[in-house]
Amino acid sequence: MKKQMTILTLARSMLDGICFNLTENEFKLLQIPPYRILKRREFSNIYKTLILYLTKLSIPKAFPKEVSDISKLFNELYDIAYEGKDSIKKEIENDLQIFQKLTDFQLKDPFIYVARDIVERFEKRPRKALFISMLNDHINLLFTNFINIGNRVELINDPEDENIINELKKKN
Repeated sequence: MKKQMTILTLARSMLDGICFNLTENEFKLLQIPPYRILKRREFSNIYKTLILYLTKLSIPKAFPKEVSDISKLFNELYDIAYEGKDSIKKEIENDLQIFQKLTDFQLKDPFIYVARDIVERFEKRPRKALFISMLNDHINLLFTNFINIGNRVELINDPEDENIINELKKKN
């Protein structure tokens, strides 16, 4: 049985997924130890941008009928979340553009160049090919899981959603 969600609830849960703290499994992808605080913070930021990118990329595949409504609302919530944080938002937008340029769905591994870009930002040792492979596998798994959300969720309408969105806009 599919879980019923409104478009607002779905968009908020997608945005919440970007805000969660990384687990040790994510740091293990690049073997970043706990005592490397600055490196962890940098990786956390880029990884959250990656999640944002994969989320936006998966919406049309997961919800082809509601893609415009979900994307519009997701982008509105994203803008509200980063209102007044122009420097952070600019950095995120720059990374999103880089990821978009590096993604190639003509390849067997469409995210291999994204994985390479991220790894090369953090890893200078010769073992980086292993990290690229591990991160690429992880990115592909995440993307597949994000697409499959459409199989587990049934979207329902709630007229109250529009009121909530308007109130959020007024607060910011």
